[in-house]
Amino acid sequence: MKKIFLSILSLSIVFLFLTGCKDNNAPTSEQKSNKSSVFISIKKAEDTKVFSKQSLSINYMQVEVFDTLNNSDESYVDESYIDKTPINIKAFTKVASEWTVSLNNLQRNKYYIFVVTAFSSNDADVSKLIFKGIKTHEIVEGINTLEINLSQTANADTIENLPSASSIVTTTLVNGSIELSFNISNPYEEALNWEIRNDGVSTISDNFSSNSGVTSTLNTAIKLNYLETSSNSYLLLLSTEDATVSYHFSIDIDDNDEVDITVEKAPVITKLIVSVLGNELSLTPELDTVADAYAWEIVENLGSAINIDDTTAQNITLSPYSETSEFKIKLTVTATSGAFSYRIYHVFGNYSSDENNNVVIPPISTESLNIKKTQQTTSYDYLGDIDATVKDDGFYEKGLTPSYAKDSSTKIVTDNVTTLMWQDDNDTTLDWSRADQYCTDSSIGGFNDWRLPSMSELDSLKTYYPLDPVSSSHDVLIDGIFEVRSSFKYWSSFQYQAYQNTDRAWYVDFRMGNQGDGNVNRSGTYRVRCVRGTLTKPTFTKDIAQGIVTDSLNNLEWQDNGAFVAETWKEAMERCESLSLGEVGKDGGWRLPNVNELMSIVNRQ
Repeated sequence: MKKIFLSILSLSIVFLFLTGCKDNNAPTSEQKSNKSSVFISIKKAEDTKVFSKQSLSINYMQVEVFDTLNNSDESYVDESYIDKTPINIKAFTKVASEWTVSLNNLQRNKYYIFVVTAFSSNDADVSKLIFKGIKTHEIVEGINTLEINLSQTANADTIENLPSASSIVTTTLVNGSIELSFNISNPYEEALNWEIRNDGVSTISDNFSSNSGVTSTLNTAIKLNYLETSSNSYLLLLSTEDATVSYHFSIDIDDNDEVDITVEKAPVITKLIVSVLGNELSLTPELDTVADAYAWEIVENLGSAINIDDTTAQNITLSPYSETSEFKIKLTVTATSGAFSYRIYHVFGNYSSDENNNVVIPPISTESLNIKKTQQTTSYDYLGDIDATVKDDGFYEKGLTPSYAKDSSTKIVTDNVTTLMWQDDNDTTLDWSRADQYCTDSSIGGFNDWRLPSMSELDSLKTYYPLDPVSSSHDVLIDGIFEVRSSFKYWSSFQYQAYQNTDRAWYVDFRMGNQGDGNVNRSGTYRVRCVRGTLTKPTFTKDIAQGIVTDSLNNLEWQDNGAFVAETWKEAMERCESLSLGEVGKDGGWRLPNVNELMSIVNRQ
């Protein structure tokens, strides 16, 4: 079984910028050319243990150097470096416990972005990446010290590894009885207990032919007879040793004996961010959807005594925290419906303080999926008829469930999956230049970093199912939480990349779901929806021998071999389902990707 551990690691990285001889009468060639050498030394890089008690020993480390667009702010990290080629890549060498590397010919009085990556493999195998740190720094004459905090990235825990239920439905049988059915997914094939409780109490319900059970298989289909003739609400609980996820469902029977069921899944903890200041430990959870209540509990104290300041707060502080602290902590989150989930984390570690006794702890990266579900739940054949045997997106239902929260006072909608914040108080049309300036000048909600969204960011808002719950005249492919719901085209920040059409920019159409570069040039007018925040981009690596490209962020593998010909949708699906390549794929087999997965590999640069 996969255990969850949060480990605390402090890495001190010292950069020494050497400008050579100080004798002004005998300058070095580097001084003449205003260039400097950089010597990087990692003074402390402790091995530690995290998820599954697997050692995260660093076996290879490298630094990449990128130019930056910003040359005046050391706290600024220019995200465009992701799409650029580094101007220098150099591997560290290790002597005893110290890692060092030297870089030459960096220009003084210029800012660079330094990206340090550490791997458990003996080379830069992205699948073995365990720590990463990014820092913008100016090269100046003399000796400078720069610290980069390395964030843990390997063996990340994701909500895909939690137990889950799907297809919770009721069926009226020929004899008039009501059947409840659902499917249980048990990723680790560990002992999983399921039970159905009456709503609002902890007692198991007697209103079904069976009310509990245990399974250790990957997928389990459950069918039960509903013994009541009236409407009632219940909780379905799925529990393993370290986690529980519940679903609130209501069975409604009207006067004509028509049966309906509504289901709400509990919020789930997707990430726990750990930070330390002095003798206090801060824990900040991130969830896949909004919770109504939080409850923290020390399950077991394995080290020196430690206390929680407020057990019902969303973010908590524990103290006193020291090197001998080690404990298991349980966080339960509850929705307004009463559906709840909890996870148990084992927090431990050792660390060294800096001269001010401050310890900066990198967040524990979950590297979870940021691709949303299309929310298609029914499968169709190539003629458009319902067919449960067809392995389309209605069969697989891959991705994260879209989730949004809205601040009614500022009219800002926050995407809980991508963490992007969106404007929702403007329905005007502008040309591209004015749209770009409009977002730059905006201060909605007191924020001054609004901007025109990228194509990928606009794409992340599109929703395909269910049908538009707001518009009665036509479907708008955006969540119903948005009040401004124009079906028209919205400008993106991406300018058309073609020498013969440099006066165009791209848009996304929320009526058809398509994109374009504009039938009119940038002087034409489309609508504007400003955004703030950063959309995490996937990282790709290729196994040339097998012809497989791996997206480590979204845990997807892509076929990249063979000669392809035009196929019908049915032929393409059958070919993917029968494909034998590599180790059969990360989730058990190859399949045709859904539209959101395909959009994730589009590179418009």
